[in-house]
Amino acid sequence: MDVLSEGKSPGRTLSHAIACSALKETLEKHRTSLNLKVDRIRAQEDKEAKSVIKLNFHKLKLEADQRVKETRLQYLDQEVAEKLDEIEGKTSFHHEKKLLSRAPTFNFSLSAKFPIRSHTRNQSDGVQWLKFQYVVGSYELNATAKGAMFKAASAGIILYGWRKEVHHIEITELRGSVTKLKTDIKEVRDEMGKINDKTCNLNIERRALLQELVVCSTDLGVIGAGKSRTSERPTSNEYLRIGSISGFASSIGLRTKVDERVLPYGLLRTMDEYKNEISSAKIAMDKYWGQYQWVIAQTTGAELRKIDGRIRNAISRLSNLNKGGGPMDQNSQANNVDDPEVVSLRSESRQDILALSNEVAPEARELGSKLDKITTMASQDGYGLIEWKSKRAMLERQSAAVEISCRSVFAKRQDVGIAATLETSWRGAEDISPFFYIYKGEKLLLDASAYN
Repeated sequence: MDVLSEGKSPGRTLSHAIACSALKETLEKHRTSLNLKVDRIRAQEDKEAKSVIKLNFHKLKLEADQRVKETRLQYLDQEVAEKLDEIEGKTSFHHEKKLLSRAPTFNFSLSAKFPIRSHTRNQSDGVQWLKFQYVVGSYELNATAKGAMFKAASAGIILYGWRKEVHHIEITELRGSVTKLKTDIKEVRDEMGKINDKTCNLNIERRALLQELVVCSTDLGVIGAGKSRTSERPTSNEYLRIGSISGFASSIGLRTKVDERVLPYGLLRTMDEYKNEISSAKIAMDKYWGQYQWVIAQTTGAELRKIDGRIRNAISRLSNLNKGGGPMDQNSQANNVDDPEVVSLRSESRQDILALSNEVAPEARELGSKLDKITTMASQDGYGLIEWKSKRAMLERQSAAVEISCRSVFAKRQDVGIAATLETSWRGAEDISPFFYIYKGEKLLLDASAYN
């Protein structure tokens, strides 16, 4: 007797039409949910695609700006001579021709904002440079030029510095700007990569949902056809007989998994009650089984060992006698079978064998009788050894069925039969927990496996 069936089973069967209707309702609901998920994912994919286009346009602008600034930076950051404009002091002199005049002298005292790297001088005919002092890389230059008497004269100096030193401020700004642009571009690329990864995952998720839709539609086709796609045992009719819609769904080969877990009110309390009943039954069974084994061990332990020793001794003696041992030494020189002494010894051996056989047989019968008596004494409810083992095996299957049912109910993705059972909650039998019918289906499968 199933310890969970007493006082619980309504003794009703499930019609094929009702089972198919419940499963169809759950499958259609699941199909609608899948379609909504697919539509949401497609909308999200479109949104992410627009974001990528926008980010890519922004990235192209940043990259163009980077190229312009890097080109400018490359042009400026060179040790190429460039005329220095910001100079303190007069860089050119001119003297007009006069009838009465002394020879003109031009004194240059120049101070530049940037290091002086080179220079050029220009002068009119007759002008001589008397002094020209400066150090390459310094900021100052001093020079003196002198013209001829009664003659127009002019002299000038052009200073040059390195382009990268003249434009060092702009170069620093450009470098900072290029560095920031590179950082911005990397951030945009990283963001685009994240969106692309997200889009890829959405695509994978959408394809998986579409595959689930195929499975769901196939299962609806099986329900519509009203045929079983498998030949597994137990049959679908056996599950209908015990009212297990979850077992029926498995028997006809439905493969749909449902994400939305439905847990009716009171389900947890009912599951705990079933577990407690199984636990109590196992404790009682273990107690009786322990008593059974204790009676056998205490009552027969010494006697069995005694009888066993006597039997072993008798068998050993019989074996030795049959081999010619016993009273006649195997190493004896009396090997003549016609010798009177040998004949006498053989006769004595046969008599010993007969005596031992008569001695062992009653002990064996006595052992069997005692075992039967002890087995009856140990059986509290009149069950024998085989019956006790059968009851223990049945209880183990019941316990396993409860555990499997609990895992099925709390699975992240429920089988469609489990979901249908929990959703319908067996209208008209609210006093019976749907968990009971899930359990009955699992128990039926375990029983069938045990006897096949």
